[in-house]
Parts: sequence; C-alpha cells; structure tokens
Amino acid sequence: MKRIQILSIVLVLGFTCLNAQDQYHNNIQSTLAQEYNATGGAWLFSDNEIDNNNTDLQWGADISQAPINGQIFSSSILAEVEMAGQFPWDAGIFNKSQVAIGAGDLIFCTFFARTTNGPGKTSVIIEHETTFEKEFFFEANLPSEWTQFFIKFVSQDDYEIGELNFGFQFGTDIKTIQIGGFTALNFGTNATFDQLPIDIHNDKYGGYEIDAPWRSEAAQRIEDLRTAQLTIEAVDENGQAIQNGSIDVRMQEHEFHFGTAAVACRFAENSCHNETYQSKLENLDGEGKGFNMIVFENDTKWPNWENEYSQSTRAEVVKATTWASERSIDVRGHTLVWPGNSTLPDDVAASDDIDYISERINGHIESILNYPGIKDNIIEWDVLNEIVTNRDLEARFAGQANFDTGRELYKLIFDKAKAEAPEIKLFLNDFVTLSVNDGPTAGFYMQLKEFLEELIDDGAPVEGLGFQGHIGTFPNSILDVEATLDDFYNSFGLPAKITEFDLPDTVSEELAAQYLRDFMTMVFSHPSMEGFLFWSFWDGATYKNPGANLFRQDWSMTPAGDAFVDLLFEEWWTDEQAEIENGLASLQAYKGRYEIAYQCNGVLVEEEIELTSDTTLQIVCDNLSTLVIDDFTKRYAVFPNPSTGEVKITRNATKAAELQVFNPLGQLILSKEVSGSETSVQIDQAGLYTLTLDGHSKKVLIQ
Repeated sequence: MKRIQILSIVLVLGFTCLNAQDQYHNNIQSTLAQEYNATGGAWLFSDNEIDNNNTDLQWGADISQAPINGQIFSSSILAEVEMAGQFPWDAGIFNKSQVAIGAGDLIFCTFFARTTNGPGKTSVIIEHETTFEKEFFFEANLPSEWTQFFIKFVSQDDYEIGELNFGFQFGTDIKTIQIGGFTALNFGTNATFDQLPIDIHNDKYGGYEIDAPWRSEAAQRIEDLRTAQLTIEAVDENGQAIQNGSIDVRMQEHEFHFGTAAVACRFAENSCHNETYQSKLENLDGEGKGFNMIVFENDTKWPNWENEYSQSTRAEVVKATTWASERSIDVRGHTLVWPGNSTLPDDVAASDDIDYISERINGHIESILNYPGIKDNIIEWDVLNEIVTNRDLEARFAGQANFDTGRELYKLIFDKAKAEAPEIKLFLNDFVTLSVNDGPTAGFYMQLKEFLEELIDDGAPVEGLGFQGHIGTFPNSILDVEATLDDFYNSFGLPAKITEFDLPDTVSEELAAQYLRDFMTMVFSHPSMEGFLFWSFWDGATYKNPGANLFRQDWSMTPAGDAFVDLLFEEWWTDEQAEIENGLASLQAYKGRYEIAYQCNGVLVEEEIELTSDTTLQIVCDNLSTLVIDDFTKRYAVFPNPSTGEVKITRNATKAAELQVFNPLGQLILSKEVSGSETSVQIDQAGLYTLTLDGHSKKVLIQ
C-alpha cells in the first residue's frame, strides 16, 4: 500500500505538460517512470480526460459529464441508474482501444470511482467486443468517497484497433456512480508485470472486521451443529463406578467433508506420479491428518472419460479412486453431463437428433456409474453442471415431442443416474450463486432457482447442491455468502457443499488466508453445508490462482495453508484426555471418527467410534489407570490406518529407537532402528498388526 500512496501523492504535485497531453495524463506517465521505472507506453484511448469521458458505448443509465474540484483529475462520468435490471450488463459504459494490442503486451489501467447515494457495486470489465472473452474482470465495492483503482494484466490475445472494450457494468441496482480519471497504457514488453502497481481495494469485503457480529453468531452455530456430547461411563465388572483414571479421546477424521480437486495421474503410482503431491493429500499437517474427500478435476468429465485425452486414463482414475477409498478418503464424481456444446463429446455437440443424443446420454451414465472401480468407490456425483449458462442441449430438445422448455431432459438425466446407482448422492452443481457475486435479485441467480424448482416439482431426485465457489478478484461479502446459503436452504431444504473454491492471484497471500478463514467459518457454521472442497491446493497444479493455494510451487505452505491446517486440526479438532471422576467423564467434541485409548488392568486398549450425535460410551475395567501423555499415540502418528500395505510413522523425537511389528498371532515379524522423524514399513498380508516404539503400542489394520 505504501507505493500506491506514493503514486497518489506524486500525481498531486504535477509535472510539466508534454505535447498535447493534459496534466492528468502527464502526471501518470511521469510518476510511473519515476516511482516504478516503467517508461513510455502508448495510451489506449485519448490522452485527454474530456475525450476519454466521451465513452464509445453507453446504455441503461443517464450518462453525463461533471467537473471535479479538489482531486488530481478534473472531470468525471456521472452514471445514474433509475431502474434496476436483472443483470449487471443491463447498464454500462465502455471505451474501445484506439491502438492495436498484441498477445503478451502489458496493460496498465487506472481510474477513480465512488457512489453518491450509498454503497454500490460495479463490474470492471475488459473484454473482446464480440466474443466477450475476458482479459480482466472484477466486481468492485464502491464507497461514497473517491477511491483510486490500479489494474494490470498481460494480454492473452491479439486485438485490432477497437476490438478490446474497457468499461463498467452496473445495471442491477438503482444508484448513481461517478468515474473519473479513467485511462490506460500499453507498455508492450518494455516493462515487467511486477514493476507496475495494482490496488483494487479487495481487502475490505463485507464482514472483514474483527468485531463483525456474524463471527459470534457463526461460532455458536458451529458449537450447536458440529459438536456433540461424548459421555464416558467407566465401571468395573460388577457394575460399580470407577472412581478415577483417564481416557484419551483422539479425533481421526471430521464428519464434515474437507477436500480438494485432484489429478488422478499424479498419485497411486500413475503416469505423472508425484510422491509429495500424493503424501500431502493424506498428510497436510505433518502428523498424518489430511483431506477426507477428493474430486477429480477433469478426469471424469464426459469427453475426457470417453476419449482419454485428459491427463489420466480410465485405468489411472480407477487406481486413484481405489487408492483414496482404501485410505478412508471419500471420492465425488464431476460431472455426468455438462450441457454446453464445448463441454460435450463432439458427436453429441454436433447432433440434432434428440433420440441419438438421449441414447448417448443414457449410455454414458450407465457405463461410467457401473464401471469397475468407480461403481463402489464414488459416493456422490455432480449429475448436471452449470445449466444456467450451458443451454445447448436445452435448446435442442425444446419444442420436441414431450419437451416444452427442453429442460425436461434434466429430470430424465437425474432419473437415469438414480436408477443406475441408487446408493450414490446426486448433486446439481453451478457457479452463478457465489462465483460471479450474482446476488438474490440478479438474473443468473434467479434462473438457477427457477430451473431447480422445475426439477424438484417434476420429481427429479436432486439430493444436494454444489456451490462452486470460484471467488472473484473482489471477494464476496461474508454476509452475502450467508444470505445465499440461507436463501437456497430456506427455499429448497437441500444439503449443499462448496465444491470448487479458489481465489485468483490478484488476491494477496495475506488476504487469501484471511478470507479463507472467514469463508470456511461461515460455511462450517451453516446448517445446509456438508463439505468444503478446493479446486486447487498446490501452485504446481493450479487452475487459476498461484499464490492463493495451500502450497507454493516448492511445497512450502502459504498463509492460507497455515489458516486451513489451524482451523481443521487445531481450532475444530478434539484431542483431549478425559478425566474419570465417580465413574463419569464428559466432553463436547467435534463430530467425526475417533480413537479412544486407555489403560485397563495394565493393558493399552484402543478402539474407534463414530461421534455423529450425543453419545454415551461404557467402559468395563477393574483398574482404569492414567495414560502417560507422552506415550506412543501422543508422540507418534501412524497412517494410513487402515492400510493396504505401506504404513508410515512420523514422530516428534529424532533419537534412535527400536520399532517392532507383531503379526495377528503376536509373533515378531520385523524389528528396525528408527533414527529420524519419519519412517515406514511394508506389510503384505491382511490382518490386525501391532507396532511398538519406545515400549508403547499401536494397532494397524492391513486390508
């Protein structure tokens, strides 16, 4: 922020006028050269404020120019929206580039903006004039005071003069917006991306304040929804209460799904296997705690599945699915039908024969849901994806026999999926609720609700909603996130997941951590929510957001990674020693899978329980003695457990110790010296084995 403030200060000082440029444009060029060593650059529009404010395109609002005093710019555009529309693009202004732009050119843009009648929003858009492909997009929250924005991007394509539009859309609210000092420079390749400033004021999202009221409300909901009372009754063989002793209650896994998209070929010893990538999936915190759900990013999409031109073959997807399932990592499928021509197999996209299309859809659903290794291991599917913006199948079926809108097809698709796999959970997945900041009164949002209502009224077995969560450059208000989740839950009563969360690289690492913590807290606290999944977790295999993932390219953990691990495995994790008094111990614990360990008559006893509601556990033991806190199970992590063969052991100590492995008959089958913080053993035959280290024991199930 310091460098941005310097830019504003220098702009105020002014510089000698150059050629026909006005003072404002002179100041910008001089300041960029002096403060950022970015020289030259070609103006994309005029080099004069008044000319730039005579916009090339304007619609949906009363547009005028207004002089400005007391700012470093002297003229502004006043846009008054008198009637709110359904979509942001129902009102807007654009300027067209007046010079050609080449792929790889570095573009810098700046403007000031405010509202004059209360807080408002505007979409800032840089796009192709006819295809509407975006070079840059974000939705800015505008305060009532003048605020300067700085944008930069590297052009992805070549543009002739007039082909690239720069502008603003603000059609969904009745408001008055003022924009001043709007201009842009093309530096070509004469400057680097890191040289230029960027500031879009995206750290002041709704609810960011440390004392925001939603925080205490969410904390109370988390306690009510995500924890349960665990009561332990300890009696001897005569049913008499044990007076004292202790029991270790160690959480192993959340009931709530916390997961990520993954690429099948990167693990399970597949073709692009990455050992570190694989290990992080099951060991995020270095103590054996990891994700409990994955979804394949592209591998099970229809065209990829049939043509095998994704990164992973079918065999690799099956192998990866099996690998995850064997480690108690649930797998969800994405996606059975994505009904846009660009996301369908070529023959389906090219066909107008609805009988042929129906046959292909049914054949694909039947084939993939019954495919060996998929059928028994994927617990839920995104049946349909993005039906609001991908409407090619709908249009093809509309008006045909037994089809009115064409969307009747969607009910048939859900029915077919349920008939083929009645045990799996069926989701409708879309991005228009959170990913585009499309609020409850905007067009896409309302269309999704309309289409979902049609499905439910028709009796389609929609059993869950997927809110993708590709968050834009300006993060959604946490209060808006809550309102959206409330609206869908109150309207439809369906459980839901965040299925594809990510943040763009225009969000700093520090802001990514702050927003992730807040967003996850709201999601974890909401009664409709059953899971939260990233779309990327490592910069080395990312969709769009290097720097905002959990791990950087070199696998060092980001601030967002620290926040994620802290929430899941510290703040929302139960690992306690319950003290028995007069035969009873009680604690409030997060719902999930637990290991209970205690000393009974001198023997270490360990068992697993599922805590999904208030539960009473009875322990029968004549002599319940206190466990030593620094025992094997406190100092060491053993995972995966159960395992298919390889068992990894991590420990806090590094001094040499002897690791012993005993088979189900109690026979010693392996003894080795351990001198580091990590080791592993390979056990090939199934059974319940016992590992001992420093005189303490741990049981491991080999499947």
